[in-house]
Amino acid sequence: MHEERPVLLLGALTTFGGVAAFARVRSVPSLVAGVGLGSMLVASSAVIKRQIDDNGEAVLGFSSAALTSGALAALMAYRFSKTRKPMPALPLIVAGSLCASYYIYKLTKSNN
Repeated sequence: MHEERPVLLLGALTTFGGVAAFARVRSVPSLVAGVGLGSMLVASSAVIKRQIDDNGEAVLGFSSAALTSGALAALMAYRFSKTRKPMPALPLIVAGSLCASYYIYKLTKSNN
């Protein structure tokens, strides 16, 4: 049932955020990280959709979604520890952690 949507939404928002940061303050690291991680999240979404359509299971897609969203949360936590600026770090820490938790849950549920 639409298991790909959470990571698709997070990927789209991450990509948009990276582009917006570049447009606003010319932050190349934000552009590279936003577009890079956002693209990986969107790709995970596509893998999930394709695997579920093909055989009903999406272990590779769930794994890549969990790892990428967890990496996003970890990178934003590191950024927050350095800058102490809550935006955009805190919302992305929460969203990345929730997304990673969801796909870890889906992985453990699919393996039973």
